[in-house]
Amino acid sequence: RYHVVLLDEMHRAEMKICWQRFIKVVDAIPGSVNGIDAYQENLAEFFGAWCEETRKLNLQQIGNKVAVPEQGILDKISGLSALRIVRQELGWSKRGPLDDLERALLEFAKDLETDNSFTQGNINRDDVTDWAPRQGRCFLRVHYIARARPREDERTNRVQHVAPGTWYYTIPGDVDKTPAEDWLTLRRSSVEMVYGIDRDQAGTKVPLRTSRGKSGGLNFVNNYMHVIARREDNVYGDDQDFCPSLFSVAHARHQYQPDFMTSTVPHFFDKAHVLNERVAYTQCPLHYHTTPDKTDYLDSNHASWFRLTCMIRQCCGGVFSCGSNCTWLVQPEADDSVWMKRKARVRSKKRMRMQEVFEKQFFSEDTKVEDTAGSLQAMLSGKHAQFVNRKLSYGMAKPDLGAIASRQRWSEGGVVLLLQQLHRCGADLWILLVAALAALGFMISVFRLVTWDVELFLVVRLRILSQKNVESFLEPIDRWINEILSKFWTWHLLGTGVENSQIYATMLRQVVMWLITLVVVVLTLWGLSTFFKMCTKNARLFPNSLRHWGRLAVSLQSLTDFMWYWTAFVWLGFNVFAALGNARSHFEYGGVIMFTVAINLLSWGMAIANSCRYSLGQSMDANEIASMSIDSIWRSNQQFYMMAPVHLYSIVRGIGQFLKWRFYGVDISYWEEAGEGDDQGKRTVSIVKWWTLLLVLLPVGLWIQALVAHLGRETSNELEEATMTTSQIEAAWAARIVLTIVALDLLHPCAFLFLREQGSDKELGDEQAKKIRWSQAVCNSRWWRRILRKVVLNPFLASVLKYVGPAYFLLLPLLCLWTTWFGVTASFMLVTPA
Repeated sequence: RYHVVLLDEMHRAEMKICWQRFIKVVDAIPGSVNGIDAYQENLAEFFGAWCEETRKLNLQQIGNKVAVPEQGILDKISGLSALRIVRQELGWSKRGPLDDLERALLEFAKDLETDNSFTQGNINRDDVTDWAPRQGRCFLRVHYIARARPREDERTNRVQHVAPGTWYYTIPGDVDKTPAEDWLTLRRSSVEMVYGIDRDQAGTKVPLRTSRGKSGGLNFVNNYMHVIARREDNVYGDDQDFCPSLFSVAHARHQYQPDFMTSTVPHFFDKAHVLNERVAYTQCPLHYHTTPDKTDYLDSNHASWFRLTCMIRQCCGGVFSCGSNCTWLVQPEADDSVWMKRKARVRSKKRMRMQEVFEKQFFSEDTKVEDTAGSLQAMLSGKHAQFVNRKLSYGMAKPDLGAIASRQRWSEGGVVLLLQQLHRCGADLWILLVAALAALGFMISVFRLVTWDVELFLVVRLRILSQKNVESFLEPIDRWINEILSKFWTWHLLGTGVENSQIYATMLRQVVMWLITLVVVVLTLWGLSTFFKMCTKNARLFPNSLRHWGRLAVSLQSLTDFMWYWTAFVWLGFNVFAALGNARSHFEYGGVIMFTVAINLLSWGMAIANSCRYSLGQSMDANEIASMSIDSIWRSNQQFYMMAPVHLYSIVRGIGQFLKWRFYGVDISYWEEAGEGDDQGKRTVSIVKWWTLLLVLLPVGLWIQALVAHLGRETSNELEEATMTTSQIEAAWAARIVLTIVALDLLHPCAFLFLREQGSDKELGDEQAKKIRWSQAVCNSRWWRRILRKVVLNPFLASVLKYVGPAYFLLLPLLCLWTTWFGVTASFMLVTPA
């Protein structure tokens, strides 16, 4: 069966009427061609044409601010345009009369002509309506679901358990023996718990809503599918009734293309066409056709995520879900119940943590980022994901700044998830600690390498091997090191301030020892993983492959990504410190040049090679090319600087959210209103807006300060060397250039945040601009905004600035010929997380 569910959390009466008229259109599709039943084929043809006509619409054409769409747009969204196409191009006019279909489409169009005002229905009760085809003409089933969301007492906390101010229903008998078919009936008898009033209802109290956010709605749909799948008209009568199912999520404003399922479902099977239950989910990229990468200043398309990060993580199957366009593999339940028991998180009046009953949860209801939480659980259990890098879903981009708010939500969710994982101390924590210990060991080894004078291998210190055996092994390596260093010494690449080249020989020897140890450790982990894979199928005890290690590394990075926010502040602060003439250091240009060349070859080589390999595979598989572009790298660099203060803000909020969830049982799975009409997204946008403005103006101030200082020294006849050394002057120039490049990277996001369109009353139209006089224009703020938008926010300037950063990295070796201080930039890029 193929079930399509419309989840209406707002209980809009007009939305239900629209759904009913849409169902009439589905029912009016002609069912036979020349006496042969072809309803399913006709349905696919018609909706394919309908989808083709509507996939490139935008919110300016059909959004909630559009009272009545234009006639051409109305024909597209009502299906009348698709009807003309199937009549003329697909030959439906020869298949028989289409009067019923046309009449249903006209009725549907008449409903869409009304304004976008909605009337709220009975929000205290669930509203569920189903549709099935007549006489089983196809496998399609369509459902309208509105989950109960009664108003709650504003004086009480929004908790996840039964408490005063919340709504609940009662299971009269034994929970384990109550059939799932009684679930909806029991929910209709829900009441509000009022303080001081005992309703004296015998039975088990179950909260009506444990999540007021998206995850609660998704779990309600999943439980509903569990119930109706056991109805007589949906039962297959064979093993299919006990097989896993697929649960695909399409958010509002997103439209699946006709080949979405045929492109994603095969990824759940192996080459022998057997279901691979180790595949937890598939993820397709978000695609907004109205915001191409060149003008997507805030990365609403998530280009840096889908066309850079996901393509790299796909190598180990470690792609995390992004919510929409994700298809999950849902395992069948061990029983027919829709309820589960667990220990209460909040103690009772008797200071005891009692056992409570909740409705089953496939998606996590303990955080706003249920997609990340689900992905984390899948990775920790040894499963993997598949990334389908094709335009299988078209979306309409929001007119507001939702992309920045989404990133703040991800960051805050990462803080909450990390604290919840540490709090629960379950089986998943062990496998996560194994990955954390491996990462910590690697970082300690690097720190030990650059700070300690290590002359003995770890195996020698542990007395596994003798020093004599190690020295005989290293003898040819030492000869090779000495030959290379002698040539570098002759070419003056090691620095004139060093008198003994053996210092470099010792350093290089220690690096070689570290690399050999690293290879041995990796081989040991591979051997242990293979051993555990042969002994047990439980991947929660120990990783069973190197790819599993990679997925654990991805999970650890996703959980701790917010912890690296300080690197942006340190790097910017260091350059400001150097630009003011306070830094003192020296590097030899020859060694720095070789170092920067090696870094560029490695970093760019890995990214480009992975992108080419992935794009080649996609082109052979689906005849599509979805490669990593320079825009993706540019957006990734922008996000690193833009989101630094947001990560800090998210840490503070995430800790507060976790404490409320842990000690009071508060529901933190939804967005809270912050009062006076302001919400979390607006505060996040304000932080980013003023932070980017600071970074754009910072180099301007530093260049002015340098010019004023230089003119001051000339007028006072002071020598430049008397106040600053040559090293400090070079460092100051290099730091100002680095900060200028950062400012150019952030120029477009900053300008977009300040100059974005905010309505016709604040923007000067083309006709008004032509009529206005120059004397009036100079004093008109709207005219200046218009000029700045045309100068700064245009595709040409964006196409130029996006190459500034990459060109800078490519020119680093040449810049080191002028001042070796640019080598600090290259070394910083080694330790900066992507």
